[in-house]
Amino acid sequence: MVSRSSLLAACLGACALVACGEEPVRSSAGSAWEDPGRVSQRRNRPPLIESVRLLPAEPAPTDVVRAVVRASDADGDRLDLGFEWQVGGVPRPDAGGELALSGLAPGTLIEVKVSASDGEARSADSAQVRVRNSRPVITGVGLEPAEVVPRGEILRARASSRDPDDDEVELRFEWSVNGRWIGAAGDSLDTAELKRGDEVRVRAFASDGEHEGTPHESAVVRVGNGPPQILSQPGELSEQGIFRYQVEAVDPDAEGPMRYTLREGPPGMKLDGRSGLLTWRATADGAGHHEVVLVVQDVRGSRAVQEFALEVRVGDQPVPAAPAP
Repeated sequence: MVSRSSLLAACLGACALVACGEEPVRSSAGSAWEDPGRVSQRRNRPPLIESVRLLPAEPAPTDVVRAVVRASDADGDRLDLGFEWQVGGVPRPDAGGELALSGLAPGTLIEVKVSASDGEARSADSAQVRVRNSRPVITGVGLEPAEVVPRGEILRARASSRDPDDDEVELRFEWSVNGRWIGAAGDSLDTAELKRGDEVRVRAFASDGEHEGTPHESAVVRVGNGPPQILSQPGELSEQGIFRYQVEAVDPDAEGPMRYTLREGPPGMKLDGRSGLLTWRATADGAGHHEVVLVVQDVRGSRAVQEFALEVRVGDQPVPAAPAP
């Protein structure tokens, strides 16, 4: 049994400890009183690096890569971060938290080791990314002819490109008529099925076999009036030296009658301007080589030209008409 005098002595001792300003400190467990002198000997806890990331996650050869670090200190100490970079296994000193890639080759490994220090303890973690392949770039795209294509003619696409990695580039094209992508591919488009006034454009894509770059579109080209088409070919001189040739032509736009004109021919040759009937009688006076040029013109002034040659020899039967070389 504890005596009254012993309890009084314990109380006086506790009161003296508080009066000296040495307030008791509760331990981390909160279950006992800890001597202040032991608190100063508590071990410092090292910083914690929670995550290290490199952005962008798939850098291009000319990007700037940035290290994003999330770190904390359980003791509330101020943290200093350090960065050690390696590019393809070669150290890059004094880079800080960012690294300019400066045109590295695709596939190059970029690594960073991050350290966090509170002045007494240090922690470290790392991250890495690889330089991705650069996408090719379309530098120009256009159509030939550039403003108006006569209906029935072939419209051709032209495009230029470059690849930052010097990879071989393959081009492909998509065609649009009156704002609707028609699914046609290739670098040319036959306008025979289009009509006058239709608007055509082309979209070009560039690929290096791994990535396809941003497509670029050409300016609009309008389908114009289609020139007449001469379908027939000249025949032969008859045994009597008579040449008769019915020129057959069509207007793709079917806008009206066509006019036929003889631009060049031997003396006496005639061409009916409305029907397109070409006639001529060869004589001994007309012996020799004769060039024939005829023109078919539609109501809008578009023309088609046909050229061929006739030859008459003295003392011989007239020879068949033949296309000009």
